[in-house]
Formats: sequence, structure tokens, C-alpha cells
Amino acid sequence: MGVSFDFIGVSEVCRCENDQRLMLPGCHSLITRYRENGSKGGVGLFVKDDQNIEIRDDLSVFIPHIFEYLFIEIVSSSKSSIVGVIYRPNTAPKTDVDVSSSTLKDIMDIINNEHKHDVITGGSEC
Repeated sequence: MGVSFDFIGVSEVCRCENDQRLMLPGCHSLITRYRENGSKGGVGLFVKDDQNIEIRDDLSVFIPHIFEYLFIEIVSSSKSSIVGVIYRPNTAPKTDVDVSSSTLKDIMDIINNEHKHDVITGGSEC
């Protein structure tokens, strides 16, 4: 019995959006946000190719080494969903948990005001 996912969030994607080894059958190309300078960090989303998606740049706040967020909207005729992958690197001394938390709260307030279903995936370095 196979398992099927509508989306998969990943972190530490670096600059790999055109890497053919990362193509998943049945998925759109990997959607990424990554650090312009450097080879670490970044976030990405694999989304099933039958999903109608729009990247939500207004929610995709990305400050390298502090917080790295990518959000998309899965548009449907019934109820749209917001899907995001978040990554909070532990890049001392740049790390700012308070700023990261308040920024995420602001994003969640926007999503809540839009009355859309939301799913957040992600991680944080220890």
C-alpha cells in the first residue's frame, strides 16, 4: 500500500531548485526560497502536480540566518488552504527568537483573517 502526500515541506534546501535528483514523480518542481549568499539554509515545498498553487510572497518572509518562511496557497473551488514551511536557524549571534515568533504570529493573524485552512511544516536548529 503506497502513501501519497499533497505536499512535503523541507529545510536546508540550499540552492538546489534545478537539481534533477530532487524531482518527485507526480509533483510540481520544488518551490524554494534560499539564501543568496552561502550554501546552507533555505526552505522548500514539494506539491502534488494536480494542485492549483500560488506562491504567497506576502507571507513568505525570508531574513537569512534569522527566519526563513515559504508559503503557498492551494486554490480550490471549495476552500483554499495556506501551506507553509518555516525554518528558524540557530545562527548565533543573528538568531532572534522574539522577532521570529512575532513575525510568525503576524503571518498567522493574516491567514486567520482570510478564514483559510492552514498547515505549517518546518523545523529549527538546536
